[in-house]
Amino acid sequence: MKEFAYIPLGAAAFAILFTLIFGCSKQETAKSEHEVAMEASDKADADLRASFGRDADKLLFRQGVQHAIAKAGVRDLLHAHISHDVYQPVEKSWVDGAYSVELNRIIFDSGAAWRGGALNCEDFSLGATFVAKAAHLSAPGRIRDASPAFGFLYYKPEDPAANKMAHAINFGILSDGSLIFYEPQSRQRVRLSDAEVASIYFWEL
Repeated sequence: MKEFAYIPLGAAAFAILFTLIFGCSKQETAKSEHEVAMEASDKADADLRASFGRDADKLLFRQGVQHAIAKAGVRDLLHAHISHDVYQPVEKSWVDGAYSVELNRIIFDSGAAWRGGALNCEDFSLGATFVAKAAHLSAPGRIRDASPAFGFLYYKPEDPAANKMAHAINFGILSDGSLIFYEPQSRQRVRLSDAEVASIYFWEL
């Protein structure tokens, strides 16, 4: 009787041990939701790259945008909105020249100026983003179906004289993956300190 009782007990223990070993290994090799999403994003980018042929090397896709933002020192990559699938990097000469002229003509020639609660930095950066998208349609060397890599962001200024908890400006991504920052109210490129870049807490492209 003792031997007969021992056999089922050993089989049960073996079954439990088998489940623990092989069940756990299945869980360990299973892909997480993030990994599945990244693979899907990689495939989508690859398909898009193929559709642009030789022009693909001149463009930025979603993961390329995220890489450029992270490389610049932006820590918060979650609070962001990437509106398009494909972007064409902007050029400094275009931002400083044709784009700034068009921005001045459309927005500032009308007499628009900062008016506190009525017209603030957010309004100017949003308007400047729209003008960039529209002006790029006639930019030399434009690649069809690619949006210009020019958007807006919020950061915390270091200068206490600014007396601001946050400020909205524009930014662009260049062909080498670096970022430029643009103050739409002065129609000029500006520099942000490392701390100010790290303080960026939302951006949209």
